[in-house]
Amino acid sequence: MNINIVYAITAFVNMIQIMMILNRVRTTEYQETIDRPLCKMLTFFILFCGVDCLWGFFDAGMIISKPGYTVMLYCYHLVVALSAFLWFYYALTYIGVKGKARRLLSGIRWFLLGVQVIALCYNPVSHACFWVDASGTFHKGNFGGALYLSQYAYYVILLLYGLYGWKKYRRRRKTYLEVMMFSMILLIFGVAQYVFFDVAMYSFGFALTSLAIFSFNTTVAREYYLKKKAEKLQEDVYRDALTGLLNRKAYEVDIKSICEQHDSRKRVYMSMDLNGLKEVNDCQGHEAGDTYLKNATAFMKNTLGEYGKIYRTGGDEFVAILLAEEADMKSIEEDFDRMINSWDVITGQKLSISYGYASVEEFPEFTPLELIDKADKRMYEKKAEFYKNKKEDRRRNRE
Repeated sequence: MNINIVYAITAFVNMIQIMMILNRVRTTEYQETIDRPLCKMLTFFILFCGVDCLWGFFDAGMIISKPGYTVMLYCYHLVVALSAFLWFYYALTYIGVKGKARRLLSGIRWFLLGVQVIALCYNPVSHACFWVDASGTFHKGNFGGALYLSQYAYYVILLLYGLYGWKKYRRRRKTYLEVMMFSMILLIFGVAQYVFFDVAMYSFGFALTSLAIFSFNTTVAREYYLKKKAEKLQEDVYRDALTGLLNRKAYEVDIKSICEQHDSRKRVYMSMDLNGLKEVNDCQGHEAGDTYLKNATAFMKNTLGEYGKIYRTGGDEFVAILLAEEADMKSIEEDFDRMINSWDVITGQKLSISYGYASVEEFPEFTPLELIDKADKRMYEKKAEFYKNKKEDRRRNRE
């Protein structure tokens, strides 16, 4: 079999491989690190392999047309130039280069592309890089290697910059090493293409690089995806589904941690109970009860959220652990009472919460559990007072 046909078939197979990789990039479930620069670069790799395939068929004599062969050669060099150009851009994006370094490297890649385009535009007049004779045979010009050298310049610059980044940024060594490895693959196969002109080395290098980049991308994306999924599952374990507050399990874990670490920071433990939830559920239905709970949650977040954590420990029971001093509690309590009295204007639903609190400053000898117990007792005193007043109000209304 003609070696040029083997060349064409090899380039075609590489093109199909990159097409499959591009399709997988666009359909993978791990989309976090799959970006547009990668898709553009793979598209030009495919175009290059397609043109490379045509080159093989032209050289094999299966497609005989001097004008067509000449046009195809210009397309070949233009597409390979754009492929290297886009690889350079993708590498900068992958590394995350910004600022002056980004502008400098972007300027270099545009300069290299400009040199290649000028050389191709001047070649029809000078035949300095290549030409096709009357019989349809390809010939290299005196400066035929110049176009290849400009290709290699992209990869050499990235290798040097990767080495610089690898030495300077220790935390990101893995990323710089990956870009250096990808660039080395393209450089080796690019040089091999120039040396072994009858073998489709460049297209094979593009296919291998595409596979390597995709593998690294999906591996990183999969790790990120699984990490986020694990974090979401862990968050769900410690979150109350209805209110979005931390649940009783999270409360027990945090209290245990505070007790074990003997954390002496000034804290206020606040116990809260939502009055009238059963009445709302019985008279208006559970949907209204859920709305009542959500309104109470929004109120607690507005008034206490900036000071610490709030937990839903039961159906209508809540606990807040606040990083606040005793002096702060006066203004917090004033805001709490003022807002609760006007909450019906905001939500259209009257809100009633009994609460009590105990601080480390007030009872320095108490453990966290004893402080919570004290806050509970104060809360139940207020709750008893609330229902006592409510009965007196009902009696007055009946009279």
